[in-house]
Amino acid sequence: MIRPVEMQMILPQVNQVGMQQHTADQHASIQSAQGTNELTKTVEQNAETVIPKEDPSLMEFGYDAREKGKNSYDDFFAKRRKKRHEKETAEAEERDRKAKDEKWVNFNIQV
Repeated sequence: MIRPVEMQMILPQVNQVGMQQHTADQHASIQSAQGTNELTKTVEQNAETVIPKEDPSLMEFGYDAREKGKNSYDDFFAKRRKKRHEKETAEAEERDRKAKDEKWVNFNIQV
């Protein structure tokens, strides 16, 4: 049960509580708006900034992993095919050598 004296003290504080609740509810949207403003400022600053010509990252040549060097191309897959072919021929020669070393004797026995 609320007494009349407490009611007189509670009613003026209702507005303060409402304002605090509203501020807490709006906190996320305010932070989002501030973040958007900061991002916009950063983008505008970077768009207007001139990149100096002596920037070392602009001076170095960007090499491509597929390139062997200037005016020549390193065919990685051709190397793989060549190695696989060499391996297969070596295995075939080994099989032929083993086949020649083994002596086969065929018997035809008829009764």
